[in-house]
Amino acid sequence: MEQREIAFIGENLYQSTLKGKAEGKWTQHDIDLEKQLYEELNALRLETPFNFYWHMQLSPLRFSAKDKAIVPIFTRYADKFDNDGLNDSCIYCLGVKGLYEATPYLLSEYKKHCGKSSEKLNSICNALLRIRDPKYISEYIDIISHLDKATSETSFFIDILGILKAKAAMPQLIKLLDYVIPMGKLGNHAMQVAAIIAIGQFKDPQYIKVIERFLNDPNPVAREYAAKAIKKMCGDVQKIKDEKGKPKWILV
Repeated sequence: MEQREIAFIGENLYQSTLKGKAEGKWTQHDIDLEKQLYEELNALRLETPFNFYWHMQLSPLRFSAKDKAIVPIFTRYADKFDNDGLNDSCIYCLGVKGLYEATPYLLSEYKKHCGKSSEKLNSICNALLRIRDPKYISEYIDIISHLDKATSETSFFIDILGILKAKAAMPQLIKLLDYVIPMGKLGNHAMQVAAIIAIGQFKDPQYIKVIERFLNDPNPVAREYAAKAIKKMCGDVQKIKDEKGKPKWILV
């Protein structure tokens, strides 16, 4: 898509937003609060200056880890809007790699909402994944250890631990390889696949032996990610066909 097409679509969306406000689809409270938010953001000396004037501009990509002043602003506005989407946008914008100042707030919000999947919980976990704060590894491990409260968002913390190559997490990650959730809650192999991916991030050949069994797993997604993980750990795998002509992986 060319830049002029993107600009055209953006302008149409902006005009649609203005029309929606004029027709009463936004509360006056949100219109006033949104204006205040942009005034505060525009008053900051951001690493990359930007002129905010509508909600579709709100993105963590607009900020850098040096923009610490956005944390108290977004945390203050995150629960004030009538529209939950605007509240979630404030949380989403905190997901800037290296913006560690936002981690305590996001973890406290996660604890309030854990155990029930929601858009807000997804925004919180997305932000934590983008930040990748290594100071809270023990808390991430604790979260993935209490699977009675697991939601699909729990896998975000497995991802964080893999990206950070947190050695202290390895025992729990290996335990997750045997954790099958009853179908209907999360899609029963979600945690296993997340753990396979995380273990592969360590790129340590000694863990090939704990992943190898998934090369012939009934779940095709688990098979593919097991093969990718083993390759990351410098293992050699090959895709062949079994006696029924179905593809499978073998360690060579």
